[in-house]
Amino acid sequence: VRGIHIVPSSFVKGTLYTMYRKGDDEVVAALDAETGKTRWEYSYAAPPLKGQTLGYGNGPNSTPLLAGKQLVTVGFPAKMHGLDADTGKVLWSHDLIKEFGAKSQEYGYSASPMSYKDGILVAVGGSQIGVACMNPATGAVIWKSDPFDIGYASPMVVAVDGEDQCILMGPREVVAVRADNGQLRWRFPHENQVKINCFTPLWGPGNRLLVSSQGDGGSRMFKLSRDGEKTKPEEQWFTQKTRFFHSTAVWIGDYIYGSTGDQPPTFIAAVDVKTGEMKWKERGFSGANCLSVDGKLILLDEDGQLALATATPAGFTVHSKVQLLQNTAWTTPTLVGTRLYIRDR
Repeated sequence: VRGIHIVPSSFVKGTLYTMYRKGDDEVVAALDAETGKTRWEYSYAAPPLKGQTLGYGNGPNSTPLLAGKQLVTVGFPAKMHGLDADTGKVLWSHDLIKEFGAKSQEYGYSASPMSYKDGILVAVGGSQIGVACMNPATGAVIWKSDPFDIGYASPMVVAVDGEDQCILMGPREVVAVRADNGQLRWRFPHENQVKINCFTPLWGPGNRLLVSSQGDGGSRMFKLSRDGEKTKPEEQWFTQKTRFFHSTAVWIGDYIYGSTGDQPPTFIAAVDVKTGEMKWKERGFSGANCLSVDGKLILLDEDGQLALATATPAGFTVHSKVQLLQNTAWTTPTLVGTRLYIRDR
C-alpha cells in the first residue's frame, strides 16, 4: 500500500476547510479562499494509536464535511468533531473507538462523513456498529446498523429502484444498508489478499455499480435490482486487469477513466463498462486523481503533476501539464468555478 487519500478541501462562501497534522495534534483549518489566510484553526490531541502503520503518512485522511452550519471532521485515530463552521467552536465530539467499538485501522481512519437528508452518515465498523446516522448539530445517533467491518473508502448513497441505499466497502466485501434506517439490504464478497479496500465505488446508469481494489482484488461490475424488500446484486463481469486503488476514477458514457495499478508502473486507462475490457492504457501519470469537467479531465498525480487532458474511447490526449508540487499528492483537486484548489501531503 502506498497510502490512503489525504484530505481534500471543502469550499463554501469564500472559505476553504481542510485538516493537517502538527506533531501529535490534528488541526482543522478554515482559510480565506481568495488569499489563503487562516480564518480559524482548531487543534486537538490525536497521537497515532498502537499498531497503526505510519510509513505512508499519519493523516488526517478524511475530508471535512459542511452540514448546514456545522463542520464535521474525523481524524486518523477516529476522533470525530462537530464544529461551528464560522468560528471553529466545538459543538460536540465522539471517540468512535472508545464510544462505539470501532476498530483501530492500521493505516488510520480514512472514510469521509457524508450528508443524507437531515443527518450525516458515518462509517464506524467494529463489534457494535457498521454505519451510523448522526445529527450534525448535536452528534446524537439517529440510527445505527448491525455491526460489520469497514474498509478505507467513504460511504455513498445511491437510489436503487426508488430506495436510497448507503453502500460501504469492507475489507473483503461490499455492504449496503437502507439509508434512512440502516437495515441491511445486501452484501457481496470482494476479496483481496491484503484485506484493504480504499476505492469508493462508482454508480452509473442502469443501476450499475463498480467496485475495485488493488492487487488480486481487481474490479467487478454489479447490476442491482429490487424485488420488494430484497435487493439482488448480479455480477456482470470481473477482471484483475483493472485495479483502482485509492485514487478517483470517472464514469463517462460507456467508459470509466482512471489510474489503474497499485505498484509502478501505473496507467491511465479506459475501461468498457459493459464488458470490463480495457480499451487502452497510457503511461505518464503515477497514481493520479481525476475530475471530469466540460468534456475534459483534470489530473493530479502522486508525483505532483497537474494536467489537463481529453479521454475518449478512441484515446488519451494531454493538452498541458506542469510539475506543480514537490511532495506526495494523494488529494483530489477541488474545482470552484474556474479556480482550482490543490494540496499535497
